[in-house]
Amino acid sequence: MASANGRLVPTGGGDPVDLYGDTIIVGRRPTCDIRMEFPNISGQHCRLSFRDGYWYLEDLESQNGTKVGGTRLLPRALKLTYPGDLITIGKREFKLEYVPSQSASPVMSVPELEDLTTPLMEKAGLERARGAKPKKAENNLTFDPADFLLEDELD
Repeated sequence: MASANGRLVPTGGGDPVDLYGDTIIVGRRPTCDIRMEFPNISGQHCRLSFRDGYWYLEDLESQNGTKVGGTRLLPRALKLTYPGDLITIGKREFKLEYVPSQSASPVMSVPELEDLTTPLMEKAGLERARGAKPKKAENNLTFDPADFLLEDELD
């Protein structure tokens, strides 16, 4: 039998659930790969996908939601998960345990911290910093409106 790509460990106690395969459906239906027979678990609650050495989690429009680190996922939104992340499925909490592949690199990148202090509109040059005075024009360019007319409009 193939080795597991990780496991879900219930935080409240209980047996860990080994994660075999690249795609795992969690839910209440008998056809799910991991079956959880609880009233707050939807028929097909969420999908775990193992790609490029990392697990991704997707909520399948469940009634009671799926969370990673306490943050609820939007329906059909894919979330990159890291070893040790707490995953909540309905009202059940699990710690995700796995070792990323040696060659794996996450798809998402973390923004640089120093960039978080300047508003995006200011970075784009669409807004000036609060309290800053408008810059004076460096040169006094003039233009003739006729430069912008079409040839047939000149006559």
